[in-house]
Amino acid sequence: FPDNITTSVNNLILSGARGLGKSEIAITVMLYIMYRVMCLKNPLEYFGLKPTEKIAFSFMNITEALAYDIGVSKFQNTIQMSPWFMERGTMSGKKDLVWNPPSYINIIIGSQPRHVIGQATLANFFDEISFIPTQDIEKQKARAIDMVDTAVGGMKTRFTRNGKNPGIVILASSKRSEKSFLEEHMKRKAVSEGDNTIIVDEAVWNIKPEGTYSDKKFYVAVGNRFLTSEVIPDNVTDLDSYRNKGYRLIQVPIDLRPDFIDDIDRALCDFAGISSSQLSTYISGVRFSECKTTDYQNPFVKDIIEVGNAPDDKIQYWDFFDLSRVPLELKYKPLYVHLDMSISGDKTGIAGTWIRGKKPSGPNEPSSKDLFYQLAFNV
Repeated sequence: FPDNITTSVNNLILSGARGLGKSEIAITVMLYIMYRVMCLKNPLEYFGLKPTEKIAFSFMNITEALAYDIGVSKFQNTIQMSPWFMERGTMSGKKDLVWNPPSYINIIIGSQPRHVIGQATLANFFDEISFIPTQDIEKQKARAIDMVDTAVGGMKTRFTRNGKNPGIVILASSKRSEKSFLEEHMKRKAVSEGDNTIIVDEAVWNIKPEGTYSDKKFYVAVGNRFLTSEVIPDNVTDLDSYRNKGYRLIQVPIDLRPDFIDDIDRALCDFAGISSSQLSTYISGVRFSECKTTDYQNPFVKDIIEVGNAPDDKIQYWDFFDLSRVPLELKYKPLYVHLDMSISGDKTGIAGTWIRGKKPSGPNEPSSKDLFYQLAFNV
């Protein structure tokens, strides 16, 4: 907001780590725009709206309950601390007091595109679009995109004057396993409206006040679709070997080292604001390490791989398979492959098992029919 009447961008995306105050900042922005509207002598005439219309401020989420929590609880708690707003609105309710704006302002709490369609939405806040894991995630993403696009349409058609628009759409979301909605939205806006978008995507230690975390740091090697993230031991001096493999190195305050050692993928999401395809609510890597063997390696270089059917997705399963990890003597053993197929949004599992040979027979015993098996790979 370069001055008291101008909005410099129409898209504000607040992402990154948890605990950065994204919701608080978004609500402050919404209230400031509402304050500017309420300072106008005749808001509807100023924006060229009909006397029968209302200027809408929408608080949206994937469910109405989540939208209510932000649009009523946080919004009302903030606004009721302001003497300026309290003098210019009315109160209703007995147990749960609710501040009501002047008649020309409409506050929308919703979870469906129909809640904002046809509305003159000047400011829109979509907070923590949290998808319901027991339902079709892709359908929920499509509905979220539809909600955002509908709100943007109402803002652009009602308030654009001479190519300028005073409205704003705010999307605030932490990095999580259902990250793709936010990631795709950020990339789309960066391309289509780069100069009209502000994206905040930071680690918690870059935002929290100075002195919150120690100045002492340790290195984390951030992986990708082909590489699993790692905490780099303190005695490792050859950092270029990690970079040459394709890792991105970040420095993390030493205070957070236990969190990264315990569950590196969750810590990357929560503290570094880095989305992770390895994020799991099942068993952490620490538990696996307790029963890990170093006698043989999994030829698949990642435990979880992601491939799709998009036109530009050329990745194949064999891109993740390192044949040099397969011992020569095992290449000629009988190999059995089992596939556990995904149907309703879960993961497909593929595992291979070798028959290494028969169990040796003891003295004066008939030949054993028992077989020895060894895991060949799993992904």
